Amino acid sequence: MNTNDILIASITNLFRVYIIWRFIKLFFDTGKVSKKMEAAVYLLFFALTFSVFVAFHTPAVNIITNLIGLFFLTLLYEGSYKKRLTAAILIYSVNMVCDIVSAYLFLNYNMGEPTSQIFSIVTDLLILVCQLVAAKVLGNQAKQEYIKGLKILLIIPILSICMLFF
Repeated sequence: MNTNDILIASITNLFRVYIIWRFIKLFFDTGKVSKKMEAAVYLLFFALTFSVFVAFHTPAVNIITNLIGLFFLTLLYEGSYKKRLTAAILIYSVNMVCDIVSAYLFLNYNMGEPTSQIFSIVTDLLILVCQLVAAKVLGNQAKQEYIKGLKILLIIPILSICMLFF
């Protein structure tokens, strides 16, 4: 990656962390957490995921790092482990779907190959649109009750991840 790619990747990754924070607010009450602590943990998440992306640049490592990182972000907030896991998987699933849509719309992309940073920008915009739609549809319901059909919702992203590997 050249310097421009690293700069654009860092900006898009930082914006993606902001979108993730917005998504997490749909599932958890974020008002009880210290804003300084929250900002520090999200910056740590950004630093970790960005460093892994630049260092390894492989889909499998990025997926694992992001899923584990998302789960740890949910530990800031009150909720059951089932809710934390569900939120992390759903948020990352939206991210993956937007990555896939961007790849098929704008690139002739083969898994594992380097990509243009326009790909990251388009993906971030798609994720933001999904977050805005989810916020409109779910409102406060996501915070007050579990998503119906939880097992089916968990199976779909897990199968999607498996399909990407194969």
